[in-house]
Amino acid sequence: MHESQLSIIYRPVIKSEQAKALELWQTVFGPKGDGYFERYFLPTASPNYRDGDSLGAWSADNLLVSVVHIRRITLRSDEETFLCGVVSNMATLAEFRNQGLSWRLLALAIEKMEQEDFDLSILGTGRSNHYLPLGWEPITVRVNYVINIPDRLSSSNYEVPWVSVSSITSYDQLHEFYSLYPRSYQFDRDSSIMFEHWIGWHWQEDLAYICVLPNERGYAVISQPDGKHGDVCISEWRAV
Repeated sequence: MHESQLSIIYRPVIKSEQAKALELWQTVFGPKGDGYFERYFLPTASPNYRDGDSLGAWSADNLLVSVVHIRRITLRSDEETFLCGVVSNMATLAEFRNQGLSWRLLALAIEKMEQEDFDLSILGTGRSNHYLPLGWEPITVRVNYVINIPDRLSSSNYEVPWVSVSSITSYDQLHEFYSLYPRSYQFDRDSSIMFEHWIGWHWQEDLAYICVLPNERGYAVISQPDGKHGDVCISEWRAV
């Protein structure tokens, strides 16, 4: 064990300490849009959040030096529901890295999810091999769709505008499409406000454009998920 670890205490981040987690995330990840990190604690964006879902490593002088957050998300597929723990915002101050703090916090997060009967967990990372010993398995499935459009469904039949997602003032109708025509193992966004906080936020971050079909038949979204260097793609769609 590294000498500095002898004084590290691992415990949950309680409600009165959430500002310390926000400060740590902003320090490590850099400033984001207004409310980006705060939404992990907001009842509108994270209605299933429970006090203690953020786990922290604290120094002897009560400085939060490393933190991991568990998002409680419901997955729905057909008539089944699954409780998923989305491991988010794993962050450690630079001077405390390479000492095993994040590894210990992730082990505690797994223990917490097992005790509370989570069905599965998701962790997004570019270093999948690093997390294999903890039990996560890499998912590398990518599906490409090729759609052949019949002549009778030419573009002249669907002359509807594409508009910037940033111009949308209400997500109620889009949330209704999302809920009524789900995909397998879809994240449950159980209100239009929650839908806007997560999916709508990512659309705006990716400078997306959206086309809503007439007669409430569905929508399609074109975006560039990785910024100017990413591929333009149809990133989301729902239809009757």
